[in-house]
Amino acid sequence: MECVFLGPLHYVRSLGVTDRCLLVVALAIALSACGNGNGGASEPSFVPGEVAIIPRPAAVWVDAAGSRFELDEQTLVVVDAGVADAKNAADLVVEILSHAFPGRAGPSLRDAPDATRGAIVLTSHGADPALGDEGYELVVDSTGVVVRAAGGRGLLHGVQSLRQLLPPEIESTVAVERAPEAIDWSLPGVRIVDQPRFPWRGLMLDTSRFFVPFEYVMRTIDLLALHKMSVLHLHLSDDQGWRIESERHPELQIHGALWDAELAPDEIGGYYTRAQLEEIVEHAHRLGIEIVPEIDVPGHSLAILRALPELACSATPGTVRRREEFRITPWFEGPLIHEEVLCACDERVYAFVADVLDELIAIFPGRWVHLGGDETPTTEWQTSHLCRELAVAGEIAGPDEVQAYFSQRVEELVRERGKRMIGWTETLANEQAAGDRFALSDSFVTMHWNGFFSGDPPHLYERDVVQAPIFTLYLDWYNSTSLDEVYAYDPVPDDLTPEEAEHVLGAEGAMWTGFPQQRSLERIDIHLFPKLLAIAELTWSARGRRDLSDFASRRAAHERRLDLLGVTLGICTDCLA
Repeated sequence: MECVFLGPLHYVRSLGVTDRCLLVVALAIALSACGNGNGGASEPSFVPGEVAIIPRPAAVWVDAAGSRFELDEQTLVVVDAGVADAKNAADLVVEILSHAFPGRAGPSLRDAPDATRGAIVLTSHGADPALGDEGYELVVDSTGVVVRAAGGRGLLHGVQSLRQLLPPEIESTVAVERAPEAIDWSLPGVRIVDQPRFPWRGLMLDTSRFFVPFEYVMRTIDLLALHKMSVLHLHLSDDQGWRIESERHPELQIHGALWDAELAPDEIGGYYTRAQLEEIVEHAHRLGIEIVPEIDVPGHSLAILRALPELACSATPGTVRRREEFRITPWFEGPLIHEEVLCACDERVYAFVADVLDELIAIFPGRWVHLGGDETPTTEWQTSHLCRELAVAGEIAGPDEVQAYFSQRVEELVRERGKRMIGWTETLANEQAAGDRFALSDSFVTMHWNGFFSGDPPHLYERDVVQAPIFTLYLDWYNSTSLDEVYAYDPVPDDLTPEEAEHVLGAEGAMWTGFPQQRSLERIDIHLFPKLLAIAELTWSARGRRDLSDFASRRAAHERRLDLLGVTLGICTDCLA
């Protein structure tokens, strides 16, 4: 074969560290291929090129001779039986091809399969460990396809790139049936070497302010996987609703999942059953997505208090708050931030949080639990007799320290269960305001959203951070940030030291559902796309590989695929924000 030319030395020196590392990995793979002859058979002549894939791969070469691999109903899918979760990737290939070739057999599992003529081979054999668990190499020539990766997630990403090389009609059986003979079911000769820049490539979906049906969550997972995103953060409780079936506290779904019948008669409430949540988690795992659950406490807890009013503060001992005090109404009707919060000075609150954590962890096996911590007024803590008692005992200096006290205690509950706690920026800010009295552990992760208003808290990047800046990555603010501005955003500020930059896990888009213009599934689609494509690329692709005009070209071609997947594309003409 012809060896790959990687460009002049001055070009290589101009690249950043990450880009240079990827280039070295790609060169090693290409040079190793140069020594693998096949008895004189014609081999592709790979030269630097590009393909219409989102997010943009790290390194691409195309066959200068224009070779293609023809797919048909006889194409084998061969999977390395020795790779954990590799069968998930093989099953995905079979599912994708079934639209064009229905009735296909399932994948063939083999131990360390070599290249098989006329097949799609998924293997770890020969994979470069420098690409990590999520990196992959994809090679297509006239004899077949090989996806190499060290782990199952890398194989899944390679399959998603393979999928985007196919005509968009592959996404729809109906589209295939309309003109089966007119579709070219072949793949271009190509070599791709790819890996993500950040491990956290996420979307937050607010299911509280507008209850998002189970089926839409499942489809969202499919779309995230298509674009190699890694996290679906589910916002499962807020003032406007509790969305998880609880066995220990069934009042939560009986009372906390429903809107006020008098004040919000047209709103549709609901919650996810435990079986549905388990199915969501399993579906996400098969596609390489981690589900991060969020229960927002101690503020944004009106729905919890509707269900369990005994967890609210009272001014005097013996006073019992009534359920009727906590009426669940749409966010846009106000107040935007409720003063009713969990009484974080009451031991019953910590027993409740422990119960919730036990139930969450039984459903969500991932590494993270998000416990909110944002926008928490201190009004009720200022009048609480239990908070006064804590202050008299010297446990807190006053109501302004209650949230830091709360955060330290609930983080300990999370850590006792082997998980890492995530909190919104205010969690860190309150810790710092209290000095060293209520320090969080080094495992705490800040989800940083409000730098636009208050700047970055001191020492923010001394622990891990997920970026979710309001306006820029808040997808509900439709008119506040253009697609170009979203694409230009970089999760690592220019003034960070290398050590601080290592603490940036990545970024996520936030799809809140409080505005009236977001209260339908079609409207959520319009807010998500195409900005979610930009977020996928800015979290996956190396900084030096991002190019706005190239992205615009690939996005235009990609919209046909999204349309066939049932995504509503359009412009929101009545969005105010």
